[in-house]
Amino acid sequence: MRTHKRRIAFGKTQLAGWLFLAAIMSGCHLAGEGPAYRRVPLSPEIVHAARARSADETRANADALKRLWACLSLEQRQSLIWHLLVDQPVPLSDGEWRSLDSAVDSLGADIAPVLLDALGAADPSVRLRACRLAGYVGFRQQGVNPLGEPFVPLLDALVETALRKGAAEDFRLAALDALDDFHEHPAPWVHRMAPLLGDPSPRIRRAAAWTLAQSGPVAAVYAEQMLSQYDIRGNREDAHRAAWIMDEMGWLPPGVGPDLVAHIRAVPEHESGRLVAPLNYPIDRLPASAETADALLTLPPAHLQHNEICWWIERHAAGDRRFIEPLLRALEADWKPVPANASPTCFYSGSLAEALVAVGRGDAELQQRLLALLEQPIPVDGRLYVGWALSKLTGNPDHLVDALVWVLERDRQRAASYTDQRITSLLQEVAPSVAGRLAPYHPTLRALVSTPVQGNPTGYLLFTGDVETVLKWARADLDETCQSSVCSSALEDVIGEIGPLAEPLTDRLLLLLRESDDWDKPDVCEAVAAIGPTPVTRSLKPELLALAGRLRLVWQGEPALGLWGCCRDIDAAMAILLPMLDDRDWATTRACRALAEMGRDAQAALPDLRRLAAGANPAYAEAAREAIGQIEAEVSRQAALDELWQELGADDYAQSLRAMWRLVDRGTDVVPWLRRRLDEDDAPMLPGRRMRLHARARQALSILEPRSAEAGSDD
Repeated sequence: MRTHKRRIAFGKTQLAGWLFLAAIMSGCHLAGEGPAYRRVPLSPEIVHAARARSADETRANADALKRLWACLSLEQRQSLIWHLLVDQPVPLSDGEWRSLDSAVDSLGADIAPVLLDALGAADPSVRLRACRLAGYVGFRQQGVNPLGEPFVPLLDALVETALRKGAAEDFRLAALDALDDFHEHPAPWVHRMAPLLGDPSPRIRRAAAWTLAQSGPVAAVYAEQMLSQYDIRGNREDAHRAAWIMDEMGWLPPGVGPDLVAHIRAVPEHESGRLVAPLNYPIDRLPASAETADALLTLPPAHLQHNEICWWIERHAAGDRRFIEPLLRALEADWKPVPANASPTCFYSGSLAEALVAVGRGDAELQQRLLALLEQPIPVDGRLYVGWALSKLTGNPDHLVDALVWVLERDRQRAASYTDQRITSLLQEVAPSVAGRLAPYHPTLRALVSTPVQGNPTGYLLFTGDVETVLKWARADLDETCQSSVCSSALEDVIGEIGPLAEPLTDRLLLLLRESDDWDKPDVCEAVAAIGPTPVTRSLKPELLALAGRLRLVWQGEPALGLWGCCRDIDAAMAILLPMLDDRDWATTRACRALAEMGRDAQAALPDLRRLAAGANPAYAEAAREAIGQIEAEVSRQAALDELWQELGADDYAQSLRAMWRLVDRGTDVVPWLRRRLDEDDAPMLPGRRMRLHARARQALSILEPRSAEAGSDD
């Protein structure tokens, strides 16, 4: 039911190390060798027009500046950047550089040779400005995938600058700041930058720690050294930076929990939304301990409501009645609008309700207090979550339906912006025995998942079984993605959740698989995997193999999942995934995830995963342990047929596929049983959930029935 998932960085911008080697071997320019671009003369009018003298002038002439840069040749644009950076009597200030968005965006990777040339200039002020502009360019390039090849020697030169002990400290710091702005792109240089954590200068050490932390899980092996640069206990600003690094690297110093909580407690309540983060980010990674529980109990309501704190309580403090009163106060605090005349967002109410259920099961007084809240004028979204919590605590499914009916009967114009999303998400939590009470509201619910999408299509489909409405929305969403490369909600969320019911969308997915940007192809491959084996998806094996060979390493896990989910080609999937485990930054953690989803079919990866789990990199070790746990549980499990039948309808498409392949492995003897279950299935279930389960069961039959017929003909 969580409406606010943790930030999970999938790292689609990691730069492969071989690219750097290829750049050097092909003779790419290094600083000091002469420019790798051609400078051309520029008229004074062009120089004058390009130089913005103030932010106001930049805003007033934004369109004119765009037209100017668009009409210049590549050589003119590069020469103009060089002129503004080096040849001007009074060079541009840092603020003026930030007015040159049009220039930076129009050049893209072609600005890199100019910056590299300036890094080798004799004038130290030019070198410093080159670092600062490189950082701004890096900031603008954070979402570019992959990073252009001309940037490789520039990043290498920035790393060398940071490592140069004889250089001025400000110059080295500027180089580290620039690398920081490139975010994950400097990942291949992490091990070369690591010695900076032992630099004599504390400023260099701290800057290096922050820069390394931006680079992805490959840097987690240095997490302890990074965090040692910060005074976590005594300095709140240091604690903020350290908390961010802990969350990114997946490693926490022993006993750090009470220190983090103490800094959270010191934040004024009215600043909770702005200043608690990122101190709360690592909280749910803390192990269970009485010290952490006692510390959390001292937090004021506005601080206790943060998701990560609620998740720790749910996981490690279940049944601890001491948390009931603080969580109730936090729930009421979450209902207060900010500013006072706005609609309340109820941003944390879902996590708070889950935590209350965990700590308050069996507590009659809590149930009475929640019932009393429903008699008060509480926000719409608060009513939804209180109703859900009461259903969980009492076992009475009517409480959730009462809340949904109450909300659907009223004008929601003053409700929170997420209300429709929350209504349709909670539909899948409704018990089948009381689902009929919502039948009069189906037209209203259908309107919530029409274009433009306001609600949750998956929740609506699972509750109503109205596949056509959701498929109509998904087709429009995928068509928009085909035409404009916009982010697709259907790809990122819905298809993975409805699984085989998305089979009619296969034609759109094939079009995206062949014509979309590489950035989108992993999501397309995973959507294909979620649909599972059909005549069309099984025929995609050559295409998935070719795609895996062409995509960057970090994106190859999804084609491997497609080969497993649609074709059951375990050998081909493992041939892709095993090389990704070899210290390949985000590729390694993504491969661990893919292997975990394959379950027992990934047994061959266990030796490599155990090596990672025992290694020094905590991010890799955590991902490997999760994969090992999943694989070993699947291998040792003796699943009954009835268990596998239920798992065919799992919300997690990978769990559903694992159950299907287990049934297929049972052989043709299960064919009569599967047919009988499909014909006689009358277990209480929401319509969409039943449809999803049956669709997966029919996929198993489509594989087994031809084998059964073939065996019969042989007899």
